[in-house]
Amino acid sequence: MDVAQSRKRRLAHRQNPKGVTLAHGDEIDSEDSRTDLFGMDANQILHEKEAEADLAMINSGIKPRRKNSSSTR
Repeated sequence: MDVAQSRKRRLAHRQNPKGVTLAHGDEIDSEDSRTDLFGMDANQILHEKEAEADLAMINSGIKPRRKNSSSTR
């Protein structure tokens, strides 16, 4: 219940940062901060997931899909 209430306060703060202040304990999601992906850049996660998928395809004998250079960093 506490995690859900904290998330609601963070969402309210994001929607109205001047009108809703966060308590120190609400700045970081206490549940999400325990995961392996916490703090990682979204593009980095996507790149690593694509590399894992390509490797799985190669290992199964399937040629990996060709990537468009404009969609990668």
